[in-house]
Amino acid sequence: MTTSLGLTTANASAQESDTFVDALLNGEVKALFRYSAQRRNSNLHVLQDSTTPDISDENLQYYSAAGGFLGYETRPWRHLSFGATVYAAIPVPENPSDRKGLGGLYEGNGDQDAYAALGEAFIKIQKPGHLLKAGRQEMPDYRFVSLSNIRFSPITHSGVVYENTVADGLQFNFGYIARMKERNDWRFIDMVRGARVRDSDRGKQLVRGEYDPDNFYD
Repeated sequence: MTTSLGLTTANASAQESDTFVDALLNGEVKALFRYSAQRRNSNLHVLQDSTTPDISDENLQYYSAAGGFLGYETRPWRHLSFGATVYAAIPVPENPSDRKGLGGLYEGNGDQDAYAALGEAFIKIQKPGHLLKAGRQEMPDYRFVSLSNIRFSPITHSGVVYENTVADGLQFNFGYIARMKERNDWRFIDMVRGARVRDSDRGKQLVRGEYDPDNFYD
């Protein structure tokens, strides 16, 4: 069971601010409050639910918690904007450690505990036909990674993305992702650990493009 209440306030964020102070004070707020509870009568360990290696041997797994996010992005000033989002979840009421495994709360210490994470902290430069964004961020518009937003917090990544839409009907995306944050954690880990890849210490380099032939015919 999941219940959500969201809020977004925009102050013409696409328009350039004349001053840096105006950009700071007239940005966009996003917020979401969510209550979620799940119960599973199985000892099946699904990595998509939780990355905790030592879940309970008990058949019954469950959690009950409340959480969500609060974020803010400034208006552009000289094509430059900044943003940050905090994600959090708390148990409601208690969640026994021998019932963990669904990934609703932080399970890294063996229990089901509250967590808070600075999941987004980015700088963005945007001009007509070009967008460059660096730092911690959600990446919902790119098929090479997934938000997997099925609990309280999405998976967020730390890296750089670039979009080029100069040519009509053609969009080119480039991304370099070095670290990621799991849904129910506050730490960012390298992509090797996050993707369960061994014997490598490099990030994930991604190139993707889109082409729409309909835009080249009358």
